[in-house]
Amino acid sequence: MPDLVTLAAPGMSITLDLALGGRATSWLVDDCEVLGSGSSVPLEKGMYPMAPWVGRVRDNTLRHGGGTYPLPPSHGEWALHGTVLAAPSQLLSCISTDEGAEATTVTGLGPDWPWAGRLTSTWRVNADGVTTVLTLETEGEAFPGVVGWHPWFKRCLGDGPAARWHLPDPLLAERLEGFRLSGRLTPVDLSSRVFDDAFFVEGRSASIEWPGHLRIDLTSSHPWFVVFDELPDFICIEPQTGPPNGINDGIVAPVTIVAPGQPLELVNEWQVTRG
Repeated sequence: MPDLVTLAAPGMSITLDLALGGRATSWLVDDCEVLGSGSSVPLEKGMYPMAPWVGRVRDNTLRHGGGTYPLPPSHGEWALHGTVLAAPSQLLSCISTDEGAEATTVTGLGPDWPWAGRLTSTWRVNADGVTTVLTLETEGEAFPGVVGWHPWFKRCLGDGPAARWHLPDPLLAERLEGFRLSGRLTPVDLSSRVFDDAFFVEGRSASIEWPGHLRIDLTSSHPWFVVFDELPDFICIEPQTGPPNGINDGIVAPVTIVAPGQPLELVNEWQVTRG
Protein backbone atom coordinates (compact mmCIF):
# COMPACT_ATOMS: atom_id res chain seq x y z
CA MET A 1 0.00 0.00 0.00
CA PRO A 2 1.44 3.45 -0.88
CA ASP A 3 2.29 5.83 1.96
CA LEU A 4 0.54 8.80 0.29
CA VAL A 5 -3.25 9.06 0.06
CA THR A 6 -4.95 11.99 -1.68
CA LEU A 7 -8.50 13.06 -0.82
CA ALA A 8 -10.01 15.24 -3.54
CA ALA A 9 -13.10 17.39 -4.00
CA PRO A 10 -13.85 20.11 -6.57
CA GLY A 11 -11.19 22.77 -5.99
CA MET A 12 -9.88 21.13 -2.80
CA SER A 13 -7.47 18.31 -1.97
CA ILE A 14 -5.59 16.93 1.02
CA THR A 15 -2.65 14.52 0.74
CA LEU A 16 -1.92 12.30 3.76
CA ASP A 17 1.39 10.61 4.55
CA LEU A 18 0.79 7.34 6.37
CA ALA A 19 4.50 7.02 7.21
CA LEU A 20 4.39 10.28 9.22
CA GLY A 21 1.42 9.93 11.53
CA GLY A 22 -1.16 10.22 8.76
CA ARG A 23 -0.45 13.95 8.58
CA ALA A 24 -1.42 16.23 5.72
CA THR A 25 1.67 17.04 3.66
CA SER A 26 -0.36 19.10 1.17
CA TRP A 27 -3.58 21.12 1.28
CA LEU A 28 -4.47 22.57 -2.08
CA VAL A 29 -7.24 25.14 -2.55
CA ASP A 30 -7.78 25.75 -6.26
CA ASP A 31 -4.23 24.48 -6.89
CA CYS A 32 -2.79 26.87 -4.28
CA GLU A 33 -0.78 25.22 -1.50
CA VAL A 34 -1.56 26.58 1.97
CA LEU A 35 0.75 24.30 4.01
CA GLY A 36 4.51 24.56 4.18
CA SER A 37 7.67 23.09 5.67
CA GLY A 38 9.88 25.00 8.06
CA SER A 39 12.52 22.27 7.72
CA SER A 40 12.86 18.56 7.04
CA VAL A 41 12.16 17.87 10.74
CA PRO A 42 8.72 16.20 11.15
CA LEU A 43 7.78 18.70 13.87
CA GLU A 44 8.08 21.56 11.39
CA LYS A 45 6.03 20.66 8.35
CA GLY A 46 2.55 19.96 7.07
CA MET A 47 -0.38 19.47 9.43
CA TYR A 48 0.01 16.71 11.96
CA PRO A 49 -1.89 15.25 14.92
CA MET A 50 -0.58 15.69 18.45
CA ALA A 51 -1.35 12.96 21.01
CA PRO A 52 -1.48 11.79 23.74
CA TRP A 53 -0.19 15.20 24.80
CA VAL A 54 0.37 18.58 23.14
CA GLY A 55 3.14 21.11 23.58
CA ARG A 56 5.71 20.76 26.33
CA VAL A 57 5.42 18.55 29.39
CA ARG A 58 6.81 20.05 32.58
CA ASP A 59 10.18 18.46 33.40
CA ASN A 60 9.48 15.91 30.62
CA THR A 61 7.69 13.88 33.26
CA LEU A 62 4.11 12.62 33.49
CA ARG A 63 2.67 12.30 36.97
CA HIS A 64 -0.45 10.18 37.25
CA GLY A 65 -2.02 7.92 39.87
CA GLY A 66 0.86 8.31 42.29
CA GLY A 67 3.45 7.28 39.69
CA THR A 68 6.00 9.27 37.69
CA TYR A 69 6.77 8.45 34.08
CA PRO A 70 9.72 10.11 32.28
CA LEU A 71 9.06 11.04 28.64
CA PRO A 72 12.15 11.07 26.42
CA PRO A 73 13.00 14.35 24.66
CA SER A 74 11.91 14.38 21.03
CA HIS A 75 12.95 17.90 19.98
CA GLY A 76 15.91 19.58 21.63
CA GLU A 77 15.47 19.34 25.38
CA TRP A 78 11.70 18.81 25.22
CA ALA A 79 9.29 15.89 25.03
CA LEU A 80 7.19 17.77 22.49
CA HIS A 81 3.77 17.21 20.85
CA GLY A 82 3.21 13.56 21.74
CA THR A 83 4.29 10.26 20.23
CA VAL A 84 2.23 9.88 17.04
CA LEU A 85 3.26 12.73 14.72
CA ALA A 86 5.97 10.73 12.95
CA ALA A 87 4.75 7.21 13.73
CA PRO A 88 3.52 4.84 11.00
CA SER A 89 -0.25 4.89 10.53
CA GLN A 90 -2.66 2.37 9.07
CA LEU A 91 -5.35 3.35 6.59
CA LEU A 92 -8.64 1.94 7.87
CA SER A 93 -10.94 3.30 5.16
CA CYS A 94 -10.97 5.64 2.18
CA ILE A 95 -14.10 6.63 0.25
CA SER A 96 -14.29 8.98 -2.74
CA THR A 97 -17.29 10.45 -4.55
CA ASP A 98 -17.81 13.25 -7.06
CA GLU A 99 -18.49 15.63 -4.15
CA GLY A 100 -15.53 14.77 -1.97
CA ALA A 101 -13.64 12.13 -0.04
CA GLU A 102 -13.19 10.71 3.46
CA ALA A 103 -10.38 8.70 5.05
CA THR A 104 -9.70 7.25 8.48
CA THR A 105 -6.29 6.28 9.82
CA VAL A 106 -5.15 4.78 13.12
CA THR A 107 -1.81 5.19 14.90
CA GLY A 108 -0.51 3.41 17.99
CA LEU A 109 0.83 5.48 20.88
CA GLY A 110 4.17 3.68 20.83
CA PRO A 111 6.61 2.42 23.47
CA ASP A 112 7.39 5.85 24.95
CA TRP A 113 3.85 6.16 26.34
CA PRO A 114 3.28 4.12 29.51
CA TRP A 115 -0.12 2.70 28.42
CA ALA A 116 -1.45 0.94 25.35
CA GLY A 117 -3.71 3.12 23.24
CA ARG A 118 -4.43 4.44 19.78
CA LEU A 119 -5.29 7.64 17.94
CA THR A 120 -7.85 7.52 15.14
CA SER A 121 -7.83 10.39 12.64
CA THR A 122 -10.70 11.06 10.25
CA TRP A 123 -10.56 13.53 7.37
CA ARG A 124 -13.56 14.66 5.31
CA VAL A 125 -12.90 16.88 2.30
CA ASN A 126 -15.46 18.76 0.20
CA ALA A 127 -15.43 21.80 -2.07
CA ASP A 128 -15.90 24.23 0.83
CA GLY A 129 -13.46 22.89 3.38
CA VAL A 130 -12.25 20.08 5.58
CA THR A 131 -13.58 18.33 8.68
CA THR A 132 -11.13 16.58 11.01
CA VAL A 133 -11.87 14.27 13.93
CA LEU A 134 -9.25 12.98 16.38
CA THR A 135 -10.22 10.18 18.76
CA LEU A 136 -7.86 9.05 21.52
CA GLU A 137 -8.66 5.66 23.09
CA THR A 138 -7.08 3.36 25.63
CA GLU A 139 -6.56 -0.33 24.96
CA GLY A 140 -6.49 -1.16 28.65
CA GLU A 141 -5.89 1.12 31.63
CA ALA A 142 -7.07 4.71 31.97
CA PHE A 143 -4.61 7.55 31.35
CA PRO A 144 -4.63 11.35 31.00
CA GLY A 145 -4.72 12.79 27.51
CA VAL A 146 -4.75 15.92 25.37
CA VAL A 147 -4.96 15.92 21.56
CA GLY A 148 -4.65 18.60 18.90
CA TRP A 149 -3.64 19.59 15.37
CA HIS A 150 -0.47 21.44 14.38
CA PRO A 151 -0.80 23.02 10.92
CA TRP A 152 2.09 24.97 9.37
CA PHE A 153 0.27 27.55 7.28
CA LYS A 154 2.27 29.61 4.82
CA ARG A 155 2.39 33.25 5.83
CA CYS A 156 2.23 34.35 2.18
CA LEU A 157 0.66 32.64 -0.81
CA GLY A 158 2.84 33.45 -3.78
CA ASP A 159 3.57 37.18 -3.92
CA GLY A 160 0.33 38.08 -2.12
CA PRO A 161 0.08 39.96 1.19
CA ALA A 162 0.89 38.31 4.49
CA ALA A 163 -1.78 36.35 6.28
CA ARG A 164 -3.68 37.72 9.25
CA TRP A 165 -4.92 35.52 12.07
CA HIS A 166 -7.59 36.17 14.67
CA LEU A 167 -9.08 34.72 17.85
CA PRO A 168 -12.33 36.26 19.15
CA ASP A 169 -12.05 37.58 22.73
CA PRO A 170 -9.06 35.41 23.68
CA LEU A 171 -7.71 34.88 27.17
CA LEU A 172 -3.97 34.33 27.24
CA ALA A 173 -2.67 31.51 29.44
CA GLU A 174 0.12 33.46 31.08
CA ARG A 175 3.42 31.61 31.18
CA LEU A 176 6.58 31.94 33.18
CA GLU A 177 10.15 30.95 32.37
CA GLY A 178 10.53 27.48 30.93
CA PHE A 179 7.02 27.61 29.42
CA ARG A 180 5.42 26.98 32.82
CA LEU A 181 1.86 28.29 33.06
CA SER A 182 1.18 30.65 35.95
CA GLY A 183 -2.49 29.66 36.25
CA ARG A 184 -3.75 33.08 35.19
CA LEU A 185 -5.91 33.73 32.11
CA THR A 186 -5.75 37.35 30.99
CA PRO A 187 -7.18 39.43 28.11
CA VAL A 188 -4.56 40.27 25.49
CA ASP A 189 -4.07 42.57 22.52
CA LEU A 190 -3.23 40.20 19.66
CA SER A 191 -1.48 42.99 17.76
CA SER A 192 0.93 43.67 20.63
CA ARG A 193 3.59 41.06 19.83
CA VAL A 194 4.30 37.67 18.31
CA PHE A 195 3.22 34.58 20.21
CA ASP A 196 4.13 31.03 21.12
CA ASP A 197 1.29 30.75 23.62
CA ALA A 198 -1.92 29.01 24.62
CA PHE A 199 -5.27 30.79 24.57
CA PHE A 200 -8.69 30.01 26.02
CA VAL A 201 -11.36 31.06 23.50
CA GLU A 202 -14.90 30.72 24.77
CA GLY A 203 -16.30 31.01 21.22
CA ARG A 204 -14.20 28.00 20.15
CA SER A 205 -13.18 29.56 16.85
CA ALA A 206 -10.21 31.06 15.04
CA SER A 207 -9.38 32.28 11.54
CA ILE A 208 -6.51 32.90 9.17
CA GLU A 209 -6.93 35.10 6.11
CA TRP A 210 -4.73 35.81 3.12
CA PRO A 211 -6.28 39.13 2.02
CA GLY A 212 -7.81 39.06 -1.42
CA HIS A 213 -7.14 35.35 -1.83
CA LEU A 214 -8.77 33.08 0.73
CA ARG A 215 -9.77 32.68 4.35
CA ILE A 216 -10.02 29.63 6.62
CA ASP A 217 -12.49 29.81 9.51
CA LEU A 218 -11.81 27.19 12.16
CA THR A 219 -14.38 26.00 14.66
CA SER A 220 -13.60 23.50 17.39
CA SER A 221 -15.32 21.24 19.87
CA HIS A 222 -12.96 22.62 22.54
CA PRO A 223 -11.93 26.15 23.60
CA TRP A 224 -8.13 25.78 23.58
CA PHE A 225 -5.79 27.06 20.88
CA VAL A 226 -2.05 27.55 20.63
CA VAL A 227 -0.67 30.15 18.23
CA PHE A 228 2.95 30.14 17.06
CA ASP A 229 3.76 33.07 14.77
CA GLU A 230 7.36 33.87 15.66
CA LEU A 231 8.75 32.78 12.27
CA PRO A 232 8.70 35.00 9.17
CA ASP A 233 7.28 32.39 6.79
CA PHE A 234 4.68 30.45 8.80
CA ILE A 235 1.73 30.79 11.13
CA CYS A 236 0.61 27.84 13.26
CA ILE A 237 -2.93 27.93 14.69
CA GLU A 238 -3.40 24.78 16.73
CA PRO A 239 -6.81 23.65 18.06
CA GLN A 240 -6.46 21.46 21.15
CA THR A 241 -8.59 19.75 23.78
CA GLY A 242 -6.51 21.27 26.57
CA PRO A 243 -3.48 23.43 27.35
CA PRO A 244 0.22 22.49 27.32
CA ASN A 245 1.11 20.26 30.28
CA GLY A 246 -2.60 19.47 30.43
CA ILE A 247 -1.84 15.79 31.11
CA ASN A 248 -0.22 16.76 34.42
CA ASP A 249 -2.24 19.39 36.21
CA GLY A 250 -5.49 21.31 36.22
CA ILE A 251 -3.93 24.70 36.76
CA VAL A 252 -6.03 26.29 33.96
CA ALA A 253 -8.24 23.37 32.83
CA PRO A 254 -9.31 20.01 34.28
CA VAL A 255 -7.19 16.99 33.39
CA THR A 256 -9.07 14.75 30.96
CA ILE A 257 -8.90 11.01 31.64
CA VAL A 258 -9.20 8.56 28.75
CA ALA A 259 -10.80 5.35 30.04
CA PRO A 260 -12.38 2.22 28.54
CA GLY A 261 -15.56 3.37 26.83
CA GLN A 262 -14.57 7.00 27.46
CA PRO A 263 -12.47 8.25 24.52
CA LEU A 264 -11.28 11.82 24.03
CA GLU A 265 -12.53 13.38 20.79
CA LEU A 266 -11.61 16.64 19.04
CA VAL A 267 -13.80 17.78 16.14
CA ASN A 268 -12.77 20.66 13.89
CA GLU A 269 -14.34 22.35 10.89
CA TRP A 270 -11.96 24.20 8.56
CA GLN A 271 -14.27 26.28 6.36
CA VAL A 272 -12.69 27.87 3.26
CA THR A 273 -13.87 31.12 1.70
CA ARG A 274 -12.26 32.11 -1.59
CA GLY A 275 -11.49 35.63 -2.70
